[in-house]
Amino acid sequence: MSEKEIIEAIRILGRYVVDSLPGGIFVLTPLEDGEIINTEESHKQCKSFFRKKKS
Repeated sequence: MSEKEIIEAIRILGRYVVDSLPGGIFVLTPLEDGEIINTEESHKQCKSFFRKKKS
């Protein structure tokens, strides 16, 4: 998708993840209700938190 196409697409009510690729290409992925976006950094923080031993 071009920048113009992505702007037109996200005008439709909803939640989306937009990834940019080399060459000015965008990929739009709609999210389902209740779907959660988890970044790599957030995943690392969660793993660290839950691996801590409880005293």
